[in-house]
Amino acid sequence: MIMPEFINEEGQFTDDFKTQLPDMLGDNYYNDPYTKHEPTKMFDEVKDFKTMVNNYANAQRTISKGEAAFAEKTKGMVAIPNAESTPEQVKVYREAMGVPEKADGYKLTIPDGDDKESFTGIAAVVKEEALAAGAPPALLARIWDKVTATMTSQFKALEDKGLELIKADEDAMKAEHKENYDKYIKGTDAALAKLKVGVDIKKLFDNYGITNHPLVRKLEAEIAPFVMEGKTVLGDSAGGGNKESGFPSYEYDDNGRPI
Repeated sequence: MIMPEFINEEGQFTDDFKTQLPDMLGDNYYNDPYTKHEPTKMFDEVKDFKTMVNNYANAQRTISKGEAAFAEKTKGMVAIPNAESTPEQVKVYREAMGVPEKADGYKLTIPDGDDKESFTGIAAVVKEEALAAGAPPALLARIWDKVTATMTSQFKALEDKGLELIKADEDAMKAEHKENYDKYIKGTDAALAKLKVGVDIKKLFDNYGITNHPLVRKLEAEIAPFVMEGKTVLGDSAGGGNKESGFPSYEYDDNGRPI
């Protein structure tokens, strides 16, 4: 209730009104009630009771409109869970974000190729962790696509480097055997074919792109004495040995083993 001595006969505020404002408003007399700096200026233009009442009505109307607008904009929104959230609040949030109930609910694209099995295993672990963290499917899919693209590029670079090294080794083997290279390859192929599992072994070598790697060819040459007929042994075809076969010949014991 406004005290009479604060209003004159014309309904205007007296000087005593502004003098008593600090006592009436307390900390609210300041723009910042905590620091108590800078006294408010909201009453500087308020000369009478009517103006103050109108200002109050307009302020309340503005606040009401703001609250209504905020409520409309946040309609249907859910709060982000925190340490104090209830299980029901967490469930509502996860449902709103589309988080699946099980890890298999996430759909991740697995790149085709030799590394498909590896990517499948990695994806299974990623899905479990995403579910535990409550990651939205769209966000996880976007991150996964970036990760797989980077990993595929790195795998390709490693593969290219490996093929480059294998090619260098094969070129060195060609230089070593010179004109006898084709005969050397034919002889080692024949030795491998003598094995019962030779076809499967060759398929394995082909799959890994190491069929003509020097280590593989030398291994086949080593087993030749045990599988080739005529006691022919594959070795360094670059010199010496059986003139007809192009390979060196050895002496054998009674059991057909090289001495």
